[in-house]
Amino acid sequence: MKDKLNKLAHSLGEQKQQDDTSTKSKDVQRFVLMYNALHVGTLTAPGNVWNFEYSRVFQLQEKIRPLISFPDKSKVYQSSELWDYFTNRLPTANQSKVKQFAEKYGIEAANDMVALLKNFGHKVATDPFTLSPV
Repeated sequence: MKDKLNKLAHSLGEQKQQDDTSTKSKDVQRFVLMYNALHVGTLTAPGNVWNFEYSRVFQLQEKIRPLISFPDKSKVYQSSELWDYFTNRLPTANQSKVKQFAEKYGIEAANDMVALLKNFGHKVATDPFTLSPV
């Protein structure tokens, strides 16, 4: 009996280890979209694809309507290009703060959307939502 329990624990440990490595890929960038304390959704960038999906909490609530760019609360949206909703949160590449940022970190600012979102996409005057890297 003890042998069986050890084998089961070992098997579960291996499975958990496999699950952890598959879900914690270093290539996946994550951002959380919030409205005050409400988790609206998550934007991810696993490699060359962008994904956006609403949180379960947001799907179940009915006070706040879905974003115009993402009307279906139950859908996982995918695109090879970052949606306008998120790019509108970013300053243009020719602004001095973007140029300084690009020089400081040695990136090509106009093409590194993840870096730009992390540094400039948190809050915009025209949108009540906040976007934070996680």
